Amino acid sequence: PPALNCYHCEYNSHEKECNRTTKCNPGEDQCYLSRIDGGSDNDNLCFYKMGCMARTDCHHYLSTIRKSGTAVMAMDTIEYLECCVPSN
Repeated sequence: PPALNCYHCEYNSHEKECNRTTKCNPGEDQCYLSRIDGGSDNDNLCFYKMGCMARTDCHHYLSTIRKSGTAVMAMDTIEYLECCVPSN
């Protein structure tokens, strides 16, 4: 079976960014997102690492994540779309 090219789009007040990410193994369709450190300037821009699980769909998410700065620890709500499509 063809590999799957996985994409995510993040929507926030600064930008809309779409990144091509990992290829899934055969039988693994749906990808998931997890927060990793996006930098210390606290500019609300996020970076993600993507993995795979066995489902096929596109999902729209609202997610509340911890957001840490030099003076405050707060919660930040982000919105993102994820989708995996077969590569030809």
